Amino acid sequence: MKRIYLISVIFLLILSQSASAKNITWLQYFFAVKKIFPETKEIAVFLPQNEQSSQKELIAKAAAKIGVKIKLYLVDDARSIGNNLKMVPENSVLVVYNSPVLMDKSSRVYILSRCKEKNISVVTASKEYSDSGALVGLLRGDDGRLKIVINLKFSPDLAAKFTPEFNQQAGVSKVLQ
Repeated sequence: MKRIYLISVIFLLILSQSASAKNITWLQYFFAVKKIFPETKEIAVFLPQNEQSSQKELIAKAAAKIGVKIKLYLVDDARSIGNNLKMVPENSVLVVYNSPVLMDKSSRVYILSRCKEKNISVVTASKEYSDSGALVGLLRGDDGRLKIVINLKFSPDLAAKFTPEFNQQAGVSKVLQ
């Protein structure tokens, strides 16, 4: 019981960083993934090639703390998105980094449709992605606090997993159905 309480407190601290911290940290991404998909051992990450040098060490540190392996897929244009999506394994978890090339509407629609075909769960900090079909959205509420939003509109087969008890334990704030 103490362990569950401690994990919950740590989870709340990580998710409720100050409102001034606009960007979602890699630790927050990976922690949320492990809470929602505890069996996950490897997380795929779509990262713009020009962000690799500044983000690679941060990603590695966060992954080590959470205990997951990260497979980076570097993108720089629509073609590289398509090539990388072919390499992401079926039934995996994909974190989509906020960047212009990945946030473009055509890229978003393509990524979400291909991920649905391959049963890949998309995790994002973009409201547009979340509204368009990403399963997990890490979004700032009006109060600036981080909220986990689950979108089951495009994945109704996962509804049984997201019971009220599971949602409370995983820190899910909202479920869209």
